Amino acid sequence: MINKRVADADEAIRDIIDGQTIMLGGFGLCGIPEQCIAALVKKGVKELTCISNNAGVDDFGIGLLLKTRQVKKMVSSYVGENAEFERQLLSGELEVELIPQGTLATRCMAAGYGMPVIYTPAGVGTEVAEGKETRNFNGKDYLMEYAFDADFAIVKAWKGDTAGNLVFRSTSRNFNPVMAMAGKITIAEVEELVEPGELDPDHIHTPGVYVHRIFQGSGYEKRIEQRTVRPHKNGIARRIAKELKDGYYVNLGIGIPTLVANYIPDGINVVLQSENGLLGMGPFPFEGEEDADMINAGKQTITTLPGSSIFDSAMSFGMIRSQKIDLTI
Repeated sequence: MINKRVADADEAIRDIIDGQTIMLGGFGLCGIPEQCIAALVKKGVKELTCISNNAGVDDFGIGLLLKTRQVKKMVSSYVGENAEFERQLLSGELEVELIPQGTLATRCMAAGYGMPVIYTPAGVGTEVAEGKETRNFNGKDYLMEYAFDADFAIVKAWKGDTAGNLVFRSTSRNFNPVMAMAGKITIAEVEELVEPGELDPDHIHTPGVYVHRIFQGSGYEKRIEQRTVRPHKNGIARRIAKELKDGYYVNLGIGIPTLVANYIPDGINVVLQSENGLLGMGPFPFEGEEDADMINAGKQTITTLPGSSIFDSAMSFGMIRSQKIDLTI
């Protein structure tokens, strides 16, 4: 069995150089490769293009690379909670390409599957579509989007073995499996590293063929995002809840949408989905946007309900795009 173990983050990122394109797994602050990010900061590589769902916060995650001006371009979907990112964007210091979250996930998946392009309805008729080819299939317009071309993918897993097989925990799966498949070189940091044979093959999420280097980290912080409580938004959530119908599968986005769970009408039975990869979540009621952040950060304080399932972001948005989810908020 090929042994892909390296000593630490410094050795894992040893050949990342200025100007390269790097994918970084995670959703919000959940499942981010924080020790590899710290090693990149220490190494001082510059002019990086970072593909990530988000840009971290000012003092954590990719925010550390932004603070030291090591990032030339961010390719992201959700970029809230980072004042330095906002400052660099508005001052013109940072190139930014904003991409619909499902498109971001699927472009990662396409790269891992060896497909050069995808067609998606997301962004048709908006600024996202400017300069892009549009094709019509069965009476509906779709944008052509290219698969990503990344020099490295850096991911964080719960467990792994020295052959590179990975197991992710709960919603920390998010963008990690699809990015692990997509990099020319994939680096995985894990909380627990074991020998081949110690992981049940049925429980492996990413086969070792996709992973080139792996190491065991320690002292992971597992933060949640900044708490924001705005009681006046409850009226919006209460109104949205009137759109729910019995038997619906309902996607709840970050912030106000998650508060809709407080106002599900009596007698209405719905299954809730969080786009970071959870179908069937609880307990209820949520007490505010802090709980919305905790769900989307994958914290263990939010439990799953009987019949729940967990999956990656590409499958999550596949459910939405293919209209298996009845209502997206």
